[in-house]
Amino acid sequence: MLSSIVISTWLSLSAVSTSGEPDRTFSGPERSIPVGFGRSLAVEGTTVVLGTSARESGRGAFADFAAYVFDTRRSAGSPQRLSLADAHPQSRFGCNVALRGGVLAVGVCPEKARDPAVVLFSQRGGVWGETARIHSRDGRRLGQGLAVTADEVLASDGNVVDVFDQADGGLRGVQRLSGEDVQRKRSVDSFGSYLATDGETLVVGMTEVFRLQRRLEASAPGAAIYDRRQGEWRLAEVLRPMDVYTRNNTRVAIDGPWIAIAAQTIEDRRPTVRGMVFLYRRDNGHSRLAQTLDGEGHPNWAASVALRGDGLLVGDPTAGRVTLHRLGGPKARLAHEWSGAAGRFVQFGGDVAWLGDAALVTGPSVISLFVTPP
Repeated sequence: MLSSIVISTWLSLSAVSTSGEPDRTFSGPERSIPVGFGRSLAVEGTTVVLGTSARESGRGAFADFAAYVFDTRRSAGSPQRLSLADAHPQSRFGCNVALRGGVLAVGVCPEKARDPAVVLFSQRGGVWGETARIHSRDGRRLGQGLAVTADEVLASDGNVVDVFDQADGGLRGVQRLSGEDVQRKRSVDSFGSYLATDGETLVVGMTEVFRLQRRLEASAPGAAIYDRRQGEWRLAEVLRPMDVYTRNNTRVAIDGPWIAIAAQTIEDRRPTVRGMVFLYRRDNGHSRLAQTLDGEGHPNWAASVALRGDGLLVGDPTAGRVTLHRLGGPKARLAHEWSGAAGRFVQFGGDVAWLGDAALVTGPSVISLFVTPP
């Protein structure tokens, strides 16, 4: 069990039993439901960052466009709140967050005129402070997809991925990745709304247009895999699981040899909407489809995914459910399931991540930590 968690003045912490309930629970203020609270997650070591992007819901929710940084080594105190004081009131600062090597990237999407697309922070003396800003290039609104490596920041507007070098404390655009890298007979509908990297391999979520019927086209999920070679990202392979219509952007995750591609899909002959996760195992630079997980009957199953070792977390915010799958055997094994509040404004499983061996699960008003079973 995690020994200590930061307690905020506006978040209450409660220890609960081990009968399937959270081992630690952070809850929002009782006076309102902050829609979008815990919308995005980033974790490194003992640091957890939550991007909120709350908005007025008409049901008493407050607007809180911010990112909150927790130091889980501390047993008391408040998380640090990061915000953009000079941003347009409608700019959603905190819509995406990414953290690696002590560099925190916070997305602003969509940013208004003169607003930055991405704001970078670093820690000095235990306090996180702004260090740089990335503005849109060529009229593109970067910040929808984010990733950070040891020496680069990658930012996407959903069509291209721009790579910025952090060398010498500055930011310099060094490379642009786009759907033109991968399209052949098909056109790419979206590219880079979700990014995942381990520093050596980059997974770019994408959708490709394919012909469903004679005059009807649809978008299928996929991923472009780039390897780091000679100081730049080079396209290694393109993963196209199957021709199923996807109604949302493709989410991706990577850890070790495993790559996960997740999407809400509709097959031509089976109009039922359900979430699917395509699990690839990559060895010697080649990926093979190892298994397909189907959340039939649950349209928002796999709205969030996270990989660590042999553990796959899958979130279903509409049903208020998160499942843990173990990948060690020939087939993924459903090892555990957690349930929380479900519904339009309280969505348990809106995002998931690993904090060591514990599962971190967010929703608009609740953040839960679970110690995972073997």
